[in-house]
Order: sequence, then structure tokens, then C-alpha cells
Amino acid sequence: VMEAVNTPPLPVNGKTNYDNYLKEQIRRPESLAAGDSVTVVISFTISTAGAIEAFKVVSSPGDDFSNEARRLVMEGPAWNPAVRNGEKIDEETRLRIIFK
Repeated sequence: VMEAVNTPPLPVNGKTNYDNYLKEQIRRPESLAAGDSVTVVISFTISTAGAIEAFKVVSSPGDDFSNEARRLVMEGPAWNPAVRNGEKIDEETRLRIIFK
């Protein structure tokens, strides 16, 4: 009996490269004081076609941060959909974006 392999949605270029992309491309909102750090938590669904759908802000200190988090994800590297029992499925994922 083959073990079913389930994988979550993942960036096509790998988690490490995706994290580097976020760090390099993030634009600090002017409302963030020097030395401060805030985290935005977002969720979105990666469809079987790899599309980013149902984008939601779970927690954020403000619109400046939410909008930047959305821009980063929407303009960023593509994602591979989750796979369950060998089939691609739509699956929600959460992402923390740290502004500092």
C-alpha cells in the first residue's frame, strides 16, 4: 500500500527564496517608527490552477500594512497548489509578513 503524500501549497521557488523575496521587496509604510516591528497575518487560497484567491487579512496594524502585504503576495512568485492523495486541491494557507 502506497503512503498518501499530502503537501501544502508552496511557493514554486521554495520557502527560503520566497522569504528572501519578501525581505528584499517589502516597502516599509511611513507610519512605522524606526526600530519598530509589526507583523501582518494574511490568509489566501491557492487554487488547483495555482491562482491566489480569497485573500484575507487576519491581523494587521493598519491599511498601509495590509495593502503592502497584499501587493507582495499578488506580485510575488507563483505558488504550487496543495496535493492530497495525488490530486491537486484548493487549500487555504496563512502567511506572516514582518515589517521592521
